[in-house]
Parts: sequence; structure tokens; C-alpha cells
Amino acid sequence: MELSNQNLLDKMLLTVIPITIGGRISLFPNGFEDTKWNLKKVQSLETGVVNLTYER
Repeated sequence: MELSNQNLLDKMLLTVIPITIGGRISLFPNGFEDTKWNLKKVQSLETGVVNLTYER
């Protein structure tokens, strides 16, 4: 993820949708440098979707 690798991101929201698709999909196909992200918030919805908010 180029923006993160250049330290241009300070917050990231990931949404996890629980479905089986039969294969692996890479969230960051070009790789992701090791950086420290702190989980700040977890929001679970009735549908099974989970929102994860990370900050540096």
C-alpha cells in the first residue's frame, strides 16, 4: 500500500464481511511495510460485519 509505505496514512478503517469466496484475496497485493498500527475501535454489526479502526 503505497500511501502507508510513504507515511501518508494515519487512520485506517477495515471492514470484515464474513463470506466464503473459495479463494484468497490479498488486501494489499503490492505488500505492506512493517508499521505500527493500534486498534482503536471495534464495531460489530448484527449482520456479522465487523468494522476495525486502526490509527498510528
